[in-house]
Amino acid sequence: MNIYSAFTLFAFIILIYMIIAELFTVVFRFTGLDEEKARFQVVSLLTGAGFTTAESELVVSSKQRRKLARWIMMFGYVFNITFVSAFINIFLSLKQTEIHNILLDIAMPLGLVILLVAILRVPAIRNWTDKQIRKIIDRLMGGSDFNPLMVVDKVGDNSIITVLVKKLPDELSGRKLSDSELKSRHHILVLLVRPEGSQPSDAHADTMLKDGDEVTLYGDYQTICKVFHARELYRD
Repeated sequence: MNIYSAFTLFAFIILIYMIIAELFTVVFRFTGLDEEKARFQVVSLLTGAGFTTAESELVVSSKQRRKLARWIMMFGYVFNITFVSAFINIFLSLKQTEIHNILLDIAMPLGLVILLVAILRVPAIRNWTDKQIRKIIDRLMGGSDFNPLMVVDKVGDNSIITVLVKKLPDELSGRKLSDSELKSRHHILVLLVRPEGSQPSDAHADTMLKDGDEVTLYGDYQTICKVFHARELYRD
């Protein structure tokens, strides 16, 4: 393998590695983790660094996130081996290449990686990517007749749960939270509402839920499943 091919392979592996890290970060975000914590845990799992923080409890305390973490570790193991192999190929190729040709050979593949990474960082493209990943997750994991839910935490007999509202139940459609009987009848508190493509915000009495919202709730698990026609993702 010549130096150009070796660096092209190396750059391609780096690009795929970054894309996988970004995809898993988005999926972790759908489980209720904020972006910074999600990215840190994904990088730790992919690299096999084993960096332990208090935030790791957010992963191991949820069966959904534990299952997702197992997938990430398997991907990380395969790519780490591939990464080392590509690096060795570059080292061996250096012996067969004249020094003045090295910079020319590595400029194109590494430049392409930098360009693609910059493109993926554009907010509009990231939002579009998030939407596509959400659709794939909903189709593969959520089922067509249910709103996907993820358990964020357990508090006594109740749970903090995030529901991705694909289709808002008729009894909640067009009604303010103060008129919905979620709290008075079902003892469900709406903590946060994140409209599709927007930042999360506190829920108020006059808040109206709609399709596409990501809703964080506190209440009895079974009651939330029934009221929101929801089903848990990533079942063990």
